[in-house]
Amino acid sequence: MDVTSADMLDDPDATLNRAGIDLCGAGMKDPVKDKLKRFGLFARLVERRFFATLDEAVNRDLVQAARQADSGAAAMATVIRASVR
Repeated sequence: MDVTSADMLDDPDATLNRAGIDLCGAGMKDPVKDKLKRFGLFARLVERRFFATLDEAVNRDLVQAARQADSGAAAMATVIRASVR
């Protein structure tokens, strides 16, 4: 990884964040992590969104989607109850 490839990660991350999408990493090797730390990108891009395996990353998204669906269903039920009264 060099400065150019680090920049190539930084730009899409900003674009995705504006759209409400998290750029996540999975299975990253230590040398890559070290270079991201050296470029000042690890803490911002990876640390809170890094998973040891792809399965862990997908499971996190499935859990978040289920929580959002549950809260959306609860909100809809509240609206329906309020409109029936």
